[in-house]
Amino acid sequence: MKKAIIFSLSTGGGHNSAARNLKEIFTESGYEVVIIDTMNRINPKLDHIINKGYETLANKAPFSWGALYKISNREKFSRNLFSFLAKVSRSTILNIIKQEQPDIIIGTHPFVVPFIASLTKEGTLNLPFISVVTDFVAHDIYLNQQVDAYVVGSPFTKADMVKKGISSKRIYPYGIPISKVFTERKTPPALDVFEILVMAGSIGLNYIVHIVDTLLQIEGPLHIRALYGKNKKLEHKMKKRFKKEIQMGRLELYGFVEDIPSLMDQSHCVLTKPGGLSVTESINKHLPLILPHYIPGQEKENLDFLVSNRLAFCVRTPKETKRTMEKIIACPELLDTVRSNMEKITAQYSRQGIVQIADKLIDKQAGRK
Repeated sequence: MKKAIIFSLSTGGGHNSAARNLKEIFTESGYEVVIIDTMNRINPKLDHIINKGYETLANKAPFSWGALYKISNREKFSRNLFSFLAKVSRSTILNIIKQEQPDIIIGTHPFVVPFIASLTKEGTLNLPFISVVTDFVAHDIYLNQQVDAYVVGSPFTKADMVKKGISSKRIYPYGIPISKVFTERKTPPALDVFEILVMAGSIGLNYIVHIVDTLLQIEGPLHIRALYGKNKKLEHKMKKRFKKEIQMGRLELYGFVEDIPSLMDQSHCVLTKPGGLSVTESINKHLPLILPHYIPGQEKENLDFLVSNRLAFCVRTPKETKRTMEKIIACPELLDTVRSNMEKITAQYSRQGIVQIADKLIDKQAGRK
């Protein structure tokens, strides 16, 4: 039995979700799979600080997070920082690999790339390495000649990486890895009541309050399902603020739920932030995206990609959100172009293709021995 080890990080939630989806994909193909929460294994205290710092900045000071993202995307800064982190992580990463004895290594976070690449470059590690890019624009930290193959979310992502010096032969636009349940599509619900799904991310971002407030101002048959994630303060605030609308049946509130596919199947569109994984799940469901909020940095890059490729609507203010949604509800055919473009891009996606890449790299490695 072939064995894959997947190195991930907890920051944001999407990277670990991608790792779990990869485990599902590879397990179906007969692999043994181990997922490692990399930073937690290297330094649990630092991991906690990074995760809490991200949650705080994303919710209370998103533009500060955007500034950090830009700084880390500068070659000199990122090279020095990750050279240091690679040295700090070296012994831990090596011990994990020696203990698990994998046939292939997969990373679902940019931080993983310098960790593995440094060991490969120095000759200490000799295993094939696949990096999965979980946004539609690859952060410069992903870019490294020691990576054997990249799995990316779109041909646009591939073209951008080629411009930055990565060989096109090593980049596969098979889609950001999702669970199989998101590839199963159902007929959209009847239009007698317009069904809207609103998601605030796993950590529960506060912007959802203003979005729900705006949507409830729209007249006519409308039903909203709003997900506030793991944020208990946000839960209390929304239940208190929207008590009347909940009792009337216009609004349903959910916390962190596993059955997102079912909620998507019951919706005509979704209002969310442009996280790479959640957006890919919506694209695979052919569920039109309305983007009222983003965390500066990778999500702004995702937003630009989605809007320019007519895969989503961007609404920047409550007034624009209300106006756009009123137009869509009055003329649902406006969503047809988005669905059509989603169909085109998902036609290129391949969950099994990721396993085929791994198989070829493992066979190639075996031929060298």
